[in-house]
Amino acid sequence: MFKVKDGILMITYAMFMFVVCNRINFFLNIISNICEMLTPFVYGFVIAYILNKPYSFFLNNVFSKLTFFKKTPPASLKKSLSILVCYVFFVGFIVFVVAIVIPQLFESCTKFANHLLNTLSDGESVIFHALDFLGLNSSVERGIINVLTKLAGDIENFSTRMIVSFYDVIAKFMLQIYYWAIGIVLSIYMLFGRERLIFQLKKIRDAFLPRKFSSILMEVLRLSHKKIGKFLVGKMINSLLIGLLCFISVSILKTPYSILVSVIVGVTNIIPFFGPFFGAVPSILMVLTVDPMQALYLAIFLFVLQQIDGNVIGPRILGSATGLSGLWIMFGVILGGGLFGIAGMILGVPIFSVIYVMFGRYVNKKLYGKRNPQV
Repeated sequence: MFKVKDGILMITYAMFMFVVCNRINFFLNIISNICEMLTPFVYGFVIAYILNKPYSFFLNNVFSKLTFFKKTPPASLKKSLSILVCYVFFVGFIVFVVAIVIPQLFESCTKFANHLLNTLSDGESVIFHALDFLGLNSSVERGIINVLTKLAGDIENFSTRMIVSFYDVIAKFMLQIYYWAIGIVLSIYMLFGRERLIFQLKKIRDAFLPRKFSSILMEVLRLSHKKIGKFLVGKMINSLLIGLLCFISVSILKTPYSILVSVIVGVTNIIPFFGPFFGAVPSILMVLTVDPMQALYLAIFLFVLQQIDGNVIGPRILGSATGLSGLWIMFGVILGGGLFGIAGMILGVPIFSVIYVMFGRYVNKKLYGKRNPQV
């Protein structure tokens, strides 16, 4: 039987959806602004999540046995000391990167841009001399010169836009540093009040979620913590080692733009499956503009480094973090990258591994029910 209350709810819902559809850009801008305001909280959660294990180690294994004049200090002091030690190492690493690596990276990018412009200018003069030497028909020579001049102009304009884009990236990078700085402060509060925060979230879960859905949610969260957390932390450590090995090796080989090449190789290594290719191609092309033989040596070295990473370093650090075959790893990278870009390519594999495991359990449960029907 139709109820007036149900009718009012349906009309209200229809009106709400009509307004949302007609002002979709307005609501999307609101959502975008809210997400941007919440960015420091997301960064804070990521930092707290990464530092949770070191914090627990110092709290439970180092400062738990600490005594002052044969008296046990309060728990708040132990927490404060554990957090202090963790963040001294964490902030110290960030300061090292910003103070040493970033200026050299900026210098390498500037040198590469200037070298590219000079190469284009020198190449144009060489082409003109070659045309004079060949003694081609004036109309043919003029046509070739016009095409090459236009091509050189297009490349030069592209290089100029690349430099401008680089400065734009620097500005956005500074904004991200601001967000990360706030995130560090928020992560301290999250770690210090970790027990209370978890207790509050459990109360909210028990108050608003049905028991069956709550158990499924907790299983997904536990599996996500195991898969995603292990994968991300392992990948960051793995990429840091690859970047350091690359820098040491290219410095010995005296490869041009050694800092820039090492940063590109290390950062792109975070992307599963396609990361080494994304890092190798631009690095080799940059060095190729300076010294073709050095580019060949770099290509051989990066191939050897990838084999070492794939067969020795990666398995020891990551182990079977995802439990996926090569086919499903490629599927997760392509699907995640198509939906969410670079972030999707990084997170696509561990997230898909969670979906893969949960769906596999559901399929096995259904199969078990068919093989053992209830009487």
